Amino acid sequence: MSDRRQWSGGFVFVAFSTLCASAAQLLFRYVMQQYDPLVTGVALNWQQFAATGPTGIPWLLVLGLGLYALSMLSWLFALSRFDVSLAYPLLSLSYVIVYVAATCLPYFDESASPLRIAGVALITLGVGMLVTDTQSSQSREYRVATDD
Repeated sequence: MSDRRQWSGGFVFVAFSTLCASAAQLLFRYVMQQYDPLVTGVALNWQQFAATGPTGIPWLLVLGLGLYALSMLSWLFALSRFDVSLAYPLLSLSYVIVYVAATCLPYFDESASPLRIAGVALITLGVGMLVTDTQSSQSREYRVATDD
């Protein structure tokens, strides 16, 4: 498999892992807003869990756990194609996705602040720099290999 093809295949796995982990975190947050044991009380909380169906677990929590499991499986495939020094920083895009969703979606009612926006921008910039550097390095290596 060529380096370029391996890189693009690895990127698909990292992107899928990041999206699944982000969606799972958002679902976890949503479910815990509904079933917060500190707010509703532990006894009421377990009654709410039991009232959700035969499993006794809210289906959104099960969905979140499933997405998290898919994220981990995809992450394992990504690590087989990427150096961890590149793959792991790409996973930090999950912070960006969760922040944007939490501030834009009405379910979470979280506020944006200039400092948080600057932090998200720095994460995005850093990941962009890593990807750009990796692509240009691979392009140079590809040209050297084809010149031989």
